[in-house]
Amino acid sequence: MSLLFERLAAHDGRADDAILAKSLWDEFGCERTVLVLDMAGFTRTSREHGIVYYLTLIEKMRRSTAPLVVQAGGRVVKYEADNLFAVFPDPDSGMSFLASAYAVMDEANVGKDTAEQIHVCAGLAHGRILLDDADFFGDAVNVASKLGEDLARRGEVLISQAVNIALSKAPYRFEEVGNHGLYGSTATVHRWVRD
Repeated sequence: MSLLFERLAAHDGRADDAILAKSLWDEFGCERTVLVLDMAGFTRTSREHGIVYYLTLIEKMRRSTAPLVVQAGGRVVKYEADNLFAVFPDPDSGMSFLASAYAVMDEANVGKDTAEQIHVCAGLAHGRILLDDADFFGDAVNVASKLGEDLARRGEVLISQAVNIALSKAPYRFEEVGNHGLYGSTATVHRWVRD
């Protein structure tokens, strides 16, 4: 059980307790850039080559991304199925990770059959979250998940408006792709234009 849920369990499920909420935000609250990276092609590849084959691709993705997250100043929060969930201190370090990860995967894909290639998509959001030893929660987590898992297509990186505002942008180029109605928000989503 994660530390945050241990604290909740100790309060006998009184989640509406303002004192509990304040203590959880005091202990686990932080401002971070949240990354959700999702592998593309799961259904097709696993149907054609079997689930074990796809699991080997997941393992390769995990092995290649973990050190890159640390190198960019971030932390892997967890891997679930073919997704990477990570946090970074700011949008620039999150984008630094993505630039490195895409470069490594692009290079690794050269000369390989389509079924051997690893392709990903990702979402980045920024804001105040609850982060403990094993998981994270908050609006930025929800937005990054929606962008990375649901909206981004193979090869795409979608960023929230908060990331777009805080990011130094150089050497990155972005284009506006609309609002997408993210949880009732009117905030604009941007796509990284990879050269």
